[in-house]
Amino acid sequence: MHPRDDGEHVDDQLLAALALGEDDGSDELARARDHVATCTTCAEEVGELRVTLALVTSGADDLLVAPPPAVWAAIAAELGHDSEPAGQTQAAQTHTSAPTPAAAPAPEPTEAPHASVTELSGRRRGVPTWLAAVAASVTLLVGVGGGMLIAGGDDPAEEAAPEPTVVSSTDLVSLDADAQERGRAQVRRHDDQVALHVDAQSLDGPDGIREVWLLNVDGSRMISLGLLSRGEQGDFEFPVDLLDEGYRIVDISYEPRDGDPTHSGRSLARGTLEG
Repeated sequence: MHPRDDGEHVDDQLLAALALGEDDGSDELARARDHVATCTTCAEEVGELRVTLALVTSGADDLLVAPPPAVWAAIAAELGHDSEPAGQTQAAQTHTSAPTPAAAPAPEPTEAPHASVTELSGRRRGVPTWLAAVAASVTLLVGVGGGMLIAGGDDPAEEAAPEPTVVSSTDLVSLDADAQERGRAQVRRHDDQVALHVDAQSLDGPDGIREVWLLNVDGSRMISLGLLSRGEQGDFEFPVDLLDEGYRIVDISYEPRDGDPTHSGRSLARGTLEG
């Protein structure tokens, strides 16, 4: 708020009522309105009170907008400080997306008879107590909100995803007499999804398609999970009930490009899931 010259001016509470747009029909408020129309100082105070009220009522996002310097100066004067609150400049620079609420234009002084108003000589002028408390709340929100924006906050989306649980696993080996190592396969559970993770290596055989199967331990049934389309690694989702039904043998086959969807009969690696 701008400091006032010595003399008669409108009481703080009446200025606040005018800023809120109240009209109770009282003579006191009418005289105050007439005085503001002729007094530049009081008119400016009403305009600045409206700025502060707009910040408070404009919503949570707008509360993070730094108030005009005149509002900060008034709060500092009321609290006996000489400088701006710590973090105000930094917070204002950090949060710049929300528009600053525009103050309603203050009434222009006009020629009118001098109104009878409350004598305030000899006491310090400032922000009304209730409005200073509201402004202090705005300051706190600006500081806290700005600090969170600067620090980055704790965004759950940025937290590392939990590791999947390994339900069962097996080593993959070739089917020749040497039973050479051909990698590893794991059944992994993540939330409600279950997938077979295949990490194969050194798969021999002619150029062609590598297909992943689950064979039943009864030796008479099999289900294709899909193709190893990205080299020798892949993840294949499947119903976990298949494990209980006996589909526990992981098989990687070579498939020629002949359009036949059945197993070629040539397995490059195999392993039985345990666990």
